[in-house]
Amino acid sequence: MRYTDVSVNHLRVKGFRHLTEYFEFAEVPMITHSPFTIADNYALLGSFCIPGVQGKFEVRSNNTREKRPMLIVVHENWQQATRRDRVVPLVVVQFEEDGRKKCIEQKETELSKSVNLADFSRRAIEFFQWNEHGNLACHH
Repeated sequence: MRYTDVSVNHLRVKGFRHLTEYFEFAEVPMITHSPFTIADNYALLGSFCIPGVQGKFEVRSNNTREKRPMLIVVHENWQQATRRDRVVPLVVVQFEEDGRKKCIEQKETELSKSVNLADFSRRAIEFFQWNEHGNLACHH
């Protein structure tokens, strides 16, 4: 059963008292993309560097989603992935139609142990807002 298919009654049958108790232990699958999906469907909004981490991080916007934009933050080395590799964005930001933002921090990634993913979400949103005005941003 996927975590999105869980009902409160199902949780009580399984012995969980509260929905939050279940989600603490639920295994949420990581969001991944092929390098071709990133190249074809995600436009570069900007890039930034983190002191002490080699390389740049790219903020990309899914160009197939107009009503509910989706942003990802990936390390620039995604371009070296083979066609069979799966690229794991560090952060995924989804905008809902009502304006709410859903930030998914993929803490299982190797880089997530040494960086603040909340800062990555904030930067992604800033790049998105900056690019609404037709700019490409690069921050160091």
